[in-house]
Amino acid sequence: MTTGPMGASRVPFLDDVPKTVREAFRKRQTPRSPEQALYQDIVARAVMDACGYTGLNIPKRQDEIMREARLWFKFGGEDRSMIFELAGLEEERIRQAIIAIAPKYSDGRTEDAYDNG
Repeated sequence: MTTGPMGASRVPFLDDVPKTVREAFRKRQTPRSPEQALYQDIVARAVMDACGYTGLNIPKRQDEIMREARLWFKFGGEDRSMIFELAGLEEERIRQAIIAIAPKYSDGRTEDAYDNG
């Protein structure tokens, strides 16, 4: 048996994200198709980016990616809703959990500091 696109073996970062996000990922449907697996991977990548797991060692670029991902969760609109629907994941539950966490960027500022200049 293989794990899904967001199975524990492929996303060790899940231990560091809010409990509601972990639960939503673990309760997800087993992908019915390769396409659904792809959309689950898109959401997983966005969560990793928003939480700072970008895989980059360039702090300024990592901050840019984190900010873009967080903005997607805040203001993603129809495309975000479509991706969550196609992934078979609970959009609002995951979105609220990601918005609620605000780890600092590499320069020590928080999301609010970036929003206010």
